[in-house]
Amino acid sequence: LSARAAASGCPAGMIAVNGGVLEQEGEVVERVRSFCLDRTEVTVEAYASCAEVGACKAEDLECGNAATWGKKGLASHPLNCVTWDEAETFCREHGKRLPTEQEWEWAARGGVRALTYPWGDEPPADRACWDGEGNSKGTGERKTTCPVGASPRSRSADGIQDLAGNVREWTSSEHERFRVLRGGSWGDSLPQFLSASF
Repeated sequence: LSARAAASGCPAGMIAVNGGVLEQEGEVVERVRSFCLDRTEVTVEAYASCAEVGACKAEDLECGNAATWGKKGLASHPLNCVTWDEAETFCREHGKRLPTEQEWEWAARGGVRALTYPWGDEPPADRACWDGEGNSKGTGERKTTCPVGASPRSRSADGIQDLAGNVREWTSSEHERFRVLRGGSWGDSLPQFLSASF
């Protein structure tokens, strides 16, 4: 454990996020308790280690040209094409859990800072791995994910990487009969899709 992680009670590779009251339009949505969140998205390499010992499934992770699984040179990219069950199993195998939708949003907003995006209130531009105006590849030119943490200017106020862009992230929450995804992705071109509240 790093000194910070040990002091916070979070395992290595995780960041402590202090709790508080999540509000939207002046209304209390939920009281969020302090929690730990991974510093980065789960990489292809990390998931492969889980699959190698038989704890995680590796079938059906090819979802087309943009899939990161099994592609040379993408070990440091986030794993995509995983189902909610596969994501939940990976977390459980590592003694972790998926965050609730409210926890995820609290972390992405910077807690009481109530930011529009994890980095602040300015549109993504070249801060995130996305396909919109100002991104490093040019609008409409991004064809795949980026290595996790490759956009340091997208870091949240607490130091968490890629809460906006790269790949959408599963939460433990359900809406009607669907599981909730948050965070926008590399293929999104509208800034609001990367906002903490979307």
